[in-house]
Formats: sequence, structure tokens, C-alpha cells
Amino acid sequence: MKSRKWLISGITLSCLAIAKPTQAQITADGTTTTNVDQSGQISEITGETTAGQNLFHSFTDFSVPKGDVARFINNNPRVENVISRVTGSNRSEIFGRLEAGGSASKFNLFLLNPNGIIFGPNASLNLNGSFVATTANAIQFGNQGYFSATEPKDSSLLTVNPSALLFNNISAAAIENRSVVPTMEPSPLFGGPAFGLQVPDGQSLVLVGGDIFMDGGGLNAFGGRVALGGLSEPGTVGLNIDNNQIRLSFPEGVKRSNVTITNSALVDVSGQESGSIAIKAANININNSQLQSGVGLLLTARNPASSTIILDATGAVTLDNFGRIFSAVAPFAGGNASDIRIKAQSLSLNNTSGISTISLGQGDAGDIFIDVSDDITLAGNSGINSVLASADSSFPLEGKSGNIEISARSVSLAFGSSIQTFTQGTGDAGNIEIRADDFISLDNTKEEATFQQDTQIRAAVEKGGNGRGGNIVLIAPRVFLTNGARLLAGIESGGQGRGGDITVMATDALTISGFSEDGRLQSGLLTTSAADSIGPPGKIIVETGSLRISDGGILSTQSFNDSNGGDVDLKAGTLILDRGSITAGAEQNGAGAIRLDIDNLLLLRNGSEISTNANGDGTGGDIEIKAPLILAFPQENSDIEANAQNGPGGKINITTTAIFGLEVRSTDTELSDITAVSQNTDLDGQVEINTPETNPSENLSEQPEIVPPPTEIAQGCRAGQALNNSSFISLGRGGLPLSPQELQTAPALWQDLRASQLQESEQVSSVTLPTSVPPTPAAAAAIVEAKGWTQDPEGRIYLSAQAPEQTAYHPWQPSAAC
Repeated sequence: MKSRKWLISGITLSCLAIAKPTQAQITADGTTTTNVDQSGQISEITGETTAGQNLFHSFTDFSVPKGDVARFINNNPRVENVISRVTGSNRSEIFGRLEAGGSASKFNLFLLNPNGIIFGPNASLNLNGSFVATTANAIQFGNQGYFSATEPKDSSLLTVNPSALLFNNISAAAIENRSVVPTMEPSPLFGGPAFGLQVPDGQSLVLVGGDIFMDGGGLNAFGGRVALGGLSEPGTVGLNIDNNQIRLSFPEGVKRSNVTITNSALVDVSGQESGSIAIKAANININNSQLQSGVGLLLTARNPASSTIILDATGAVTLDNFGRIFSAVAPFAGGNASDIRIKAQSLSLNNTSGISTISLGQGDAGDIFIDVSDDITLAGNSGINSVLASADSSFPLEGKSGNIEISARSVSLAFGSSIQTFTQGTGDAGNIEIRADDFISLDNTKEEATFQQDTQIRAAVEKGGNGRGGNIVLIAPRVFLTNGARLLAGIESGGQGRGGDITVMATDALTISGFSEDGRLQSGLLTTSAADSIGPPGKIIVETGSLRISDGGILSTQSFNDSNGGDVDLKAGTLILDRGSITAGAEQNGAGAIRLDIDNLLLLRNGSEISTNANGDGTGGDIEIKAPLILAFPQENSDIEANAQNGPGGKINITTTAIFGLEVRSTDTELSDITAVSQNTDLDGQVEINTPETNPSENLSEQPEIVPPPTEIAQGCRAGQALNNSSFISLGRGGLPLSPQELQTAPALWQDLRASQLQESEQVSSVTLPTSVPPTPAAAAAIVEAKGWTQDPEGRIYLSAQAPEQTAYHPWQPSAAC
């Protein structure tokens, strides 16, 4: 029985021994004066290998277990950088804490291990400067040399700041960050919890691989800078240390590695100053994670200079499952949010992902710049937004929302995705400009079994806003808006200012077609001012090779308040309206104007409409149309209208070569009409249709000069006598006829060798005029050439279709008489 107890105790002790955390695996390699003094779970690292402002350490192994501390001690006030390398073959596993100590503990810490670095869930930092972790082979120091982990050399001459990271391996090792340790202070932005690795405010946190994996981990440099990136083949990454800011520069033509941020990972550089984030990689994947910057809650930036979030990828940037890139000015804060700049081969936002800048306080939301060489796709309620939004009506909101500029080969928005700018405070909404080399497409088709917003591009002055609405500009060969997708610019209920303009330049074609599946929304371009808003709507400008508005599509500017309506200026090669409309109306004041300049055809089908109607006492707007051909079908009730309710009707001026199917009428009918009327007939407008006069000589070919007739051609009808009162011309079959003055010899009869138009049984020796007109045949009789003639007793000549019979075959010379 006693032996059994010993056995159980032995097993228990063995298990406890296995479960006990291992001690720090920090071993100096002897190439520097590095000394490791371990006391319990704390390993103090000292040394005196210094060169100028740098202190160097070298290790065979460097790992820190959970709960342990690796403390770097420095008592030299001249030291600004503590640089550590691992020359062994094991990766560094940081599951505990790295911290700075000593009387001069404010320094930047560099950890160099080409075998890989991993920060576990309990990893943390307690430093007074910036932190750089890299799997490069060496650190360059200007022209003085390098500090290498694979080729250890003397470091006594390396007195300047590190200038570059040298990668010699074919594939650099990865860096992983899974740290979720709560930080000592919450996130400044909205006061929420922060977790993971943290450097002091205003400092830099830099990870350079190999691939970078952030699996649920956090990186925090409040008001400072986070830089991520790496190479997948040999190359050099530049380091630029400017005060507390460490920036990376990547070589051209060298393949980069990937950066993956997933599983609720967070990169946070918000603070009293809006910090910066820079990620440079091949592919950047942000899945259910967030990058955020901005001016924190209740804070006022001392230096409101703009900072930036930069994503620079040679491949794809993908945001999925609530992936976010976010920059903000928090409520009750003052300063500017960071700009966001993305450069990539492709950009994809899916499943409620977003790129946003927002000001909820006193300051500007940042601008958003996206430059993609291939395709941009937004789907599943994803969005790109810049807004000036009110979080508390008691706190004055001043600033402006940022501009959004996008360029790509193609841009596609679908399944409730949007691009928006708006203002709810004192300040303007930002402009939206999208350029595509191929096409821009917005489609509002719904995904099954999902809540979905509306697919749209929108720039607005919202409730509480006082400023100018943003302009929307789309430039591409082809632009498509389908199934209820829209471009919207205007002043919404409770807003005041001026609505923004919409400009679409589609060199090939612009297509606007269809309703949303629930029938609420029509595809279209719309500028509006709501009934309880103040200010006019903007105008719509379109220039395209071909514009087709069909199946409920609209192009409309409308004023529902007491402002005048906006204008529509449209230039197109061809304009086709098929159950579509172009309107510039007003509910309380004068309607806007529509100016159409069409190079070829204007076609209206199936109840289509071009109108500048005004309700109330407003004046109907003017319509000016220039088109060579205007075509409608009378029974399809397609109309051109400049009508008014109580005020004067508008003026319609049409310049065309031909117009079919439309009639000017004094009232609207079920037919296709052109009207400019008022319910007060004394105030009817005007309709002018101008058809340019046709020049009869236009497009005629130049004929050769008239050749004077030769002397062989007789100038008179009677032989030997000049007659000036008549002429006889026979075209014949070529050649010149004889003069009547010449003697004609046998055979003297002219014979036509062509087949006779009459049958032989109908031949007559003389021809008399018919006494009655024969019945008109079903088909018009052919006009035939005269083949003979006779003379009546009064001397009149009659031409006949058949030559008379000739009995004599002797020479003759009759006298000619006319």
C-alpha cells in the first residue's frame, strides 16, 4: 500500500514538473559583452558593447516563456538604440514581457532573428521607446557596415542610426502576433479596451518579415506609428528614423511577403495626435479585424497636421467579414482624422467591410485615396465613406467630411454596397471622384436571406448640416446603373446649403435601367433638395457616346423646397428613352432647364418623358434640344413637356432635320405630345421647332462643262432655215445624227433594233389620239420610248410607240415642218 502511494505521488510530481513554465531561454553567444542575469522569472540583460548611440547584444537563443520578463538594462544616457541579434537556429518565442530598465531606459529596442519571431497570447512590452522586430539577416548602419545574425562581426564602428534591414534568405521567416494581453490604458479613440503589444504614446512599433500574421493579436502605438511588411526574396528594406517615427522603404522589383490580420485583431494608433499606419506587402488580408487612427475622446490635438493610414500592396487588398480601416475625430475632440491611402493591384470589400473617415468633433474627416491597377469590388453592405457626423447635438460640430478619389481598371458595387460623403454639421460634404479605364457598375440586386442596404454613390447635406453637398464625378468608357442603383447628390430634410453636382463622362455608353426588386427605387442620377430643407439642388452633366435610360430609369434634378430646380446638360451621340425619363422639376418655384445636344438620334419609346414641369406658382423650365432626327411612336404617349400648374409654361426650342411621331398640342393627351402649357391659358409657354433650310445645291457633284455642239449637228428644225422658237432633242444610242441639209441616201429609214413594246398585231400605219382614257392597271404602265411619228392635216406631230409601216424603199427627202 505504501509503494502505491509513492507511485501516485511520483506521477503527480512528474505532471507538475511538466506543467511548470520553463525558465527564460536567453543565452549570450559571447560575441559581445552581453550578460544575462536570471533571478526567478526575471532575466536582466546588461552589456557594454557600445558604438556611438548604439548598444549591441548577441544571443544564441532568445525566448521568453509565459509570465517571465526579459529586462534590458541601460545606464548610458548616450544610448538611443539597443540592438539584439540571435545567431542560433531557433526562432524567438515571446510569451512573456520585454521591458526596458536602468537609469537611462528611454531607448529603441531592436530584435533581430532570421529564424522567426512569435508573440504569444500573453506577450507584452514595457518600453520607453520604439520597438522593431525583424527576421532580416542583418541591420545596416549607413556606410559603416552591418550587424549580422548570420555573419557575426565586430560592431565597434557602427555608430550611426540603423539605416536598413538586409534580407539574404530566399524566403524570410515569418513573424506572428497573437498577443491579447490588456494594455495598461484603454484605446483613446472611444475609450474601449485595448490589447496586445504596446509602445509609449507617439512611438513606433515595427514588424518586418517574411510574412506577417496577426491572429487575434493587437498592436498599439497611440498617437505614434505602426509599420508592417516584409520580403519573400533577398533584398533591402530601408529604415528612416526621424525622432520617434520609424519609416520603412521597400525596393522596387523585389517580391514582397504577405500581411494577414484576422480573428478580431486590432491595430490602434489613435491618441491626442492622430497616428499613422503603414503596411507594405504583396497581399494584405484584413478579416474581421480593424486598423484605426484618429484624435481620441475629449482630446485636442496639439499638432493638427494630417497623418496617414497607408496600404501599399503589389497584389490584392482584401477586407472581409467586418474588416475595417477606420480614422476618426472622436466626440468632444479637436483635430483632424488621418487620411487613408490604398495602392494595390486589386481591392475587394465583402460582408459589411468598410473604409471610413469620420469627424464627430471639431475637425476634418480625412481624405480617402484609392489607386488600383485592376478591379475594385464592393459587395454585401460594404462601403467607402467619409462623413462629418453628429454624436451629440449639444456639442458644436465643425469641419468637413473628406474627399474620396478612386482610380482602377473597373469599379463594381453590388448587394447593398455604397460610397458616401455627407455632413451633419457646419462644413461641406466631400467630393467623390471615380475614374475607371474600363467600366463603373452599380447593381442593386438583393442577396437572398440577408438584410441589405441600397447600392448607391451619395454626397449629401443631412439633417443639421449647413454647407455644400459634395460633387459626384464618374469618368469611364462605360457606366452602368441597374436594378435600382443610384447616384444621389442633394440636401436632405433638415439640411441647408447647396446640393452637389453629378457629372458622368462615359465615352462609350451610359446605361440606366430598372427598379429595385421591391419596387421602391428607380435606377438613376438624382440631385434633390427636400421639402423642409434650405437651398437648391445641384445640376447634372452627362457626356457620352450613347445614353440609354430604360425600364423605369431616371435622370432627374428636383426641388421640393422653395428653391429653383437644377439643370440638366447632356451631350450624347445617341439618346434612347424606353420607359425612361429626364426631368428638371420644381414643386414651389421655377423648374430647371434641360439642354440636350444629340449628334445622331433621339428616340422616345413606351411612355418616356423629357420634362421641366413646375407645380404651384413656379415657371416651367426651358428645354433645348438639338438632334438631327427625333423619333417617337404616336400611340406610346412619350412626351416633351415644359408645363406649369399656376405659373407660366416654359419654352421648348427644338432644332432638328426631321421629327416624327410627336405633335405640338395645347394639352396633354394619351398620344405623344410636345406641350408648354399652363392651367392658366394666358400663361402658356412657347414651342419652337426649327428645321434648317435645305440647300438644293448641297452635296451635288460638279458636272463637266457644256461642250459646244459641232457643226455637224443641225441648229434648226427646217432645212435651210434658222428657227429659234422650238427645239427637238434626241438622245439616241450614241453618235451624231445627220443634218437635215444633207442628202440622205438609201437605206434612209431609221430602224430601232430593240424589241418592240407592242405586239405585232397592234401595229398601225397611222396613229390617232384615243377618245377615252383606258382603265388604270393594277401596276403602273411602263413609260416607253417613241419609235415613230405622224402628222395630221393641221400640221401637228404625234409621237407613237410603234414605227409606222414603210412600203417604199427608195430615197426620199421630205420637208421638215415644226
